[in-house]
Amino acid sequence: MAFRCKIDGPPHQYTRGRHETSHRTDTGIWFAGITRLESNGSTLRNVANRNGTIGIVTSDSHGLILGNVINRNAGHGPFVYETFLDHGRFRTVTGNTANRNGGYGIATNLVGVIDGGGNRARHNEDPLECQGIVCA
Repeated sequence: MAFRCKIDGPPHQYTRGRHETSHRTDTGIWFAGITRLESNGSTLRNVANRNGTIGIVTSDSHGLILGNVINRNAGHGPFVYETFLDHGRFRTVTGNTANRNGGYGIATNLVGVIDGGGNRARHNEDPLECQGIVCA
């Protein structure tokens, strides 16, 4: 896969923000759209629209997911997941917008993720709009 950007490798602290990716056939930025792997830090104010799979993925990366705009991707908008499902308490998801994606607007597999509110999701493929957090 050819990603726009890849950021990984513990135990780094990264704050990733203000990246844009759109109209890609794959996942856009690897930092599935924008992906963060095995690092602590925040994912802030990114834009991931019209990508071929998931808009933003944070994987095994604790921190804040705030103010991202994720629209019209083939898969979920942002997908927040981790190997250890009980690490939700280390993640806060707040103020994100995810519309017209091919899965959930915003999805997580974590137990206890902190829902900071203000997440919006509309017209996504899955009628629940969001999994694991509340979306307006």
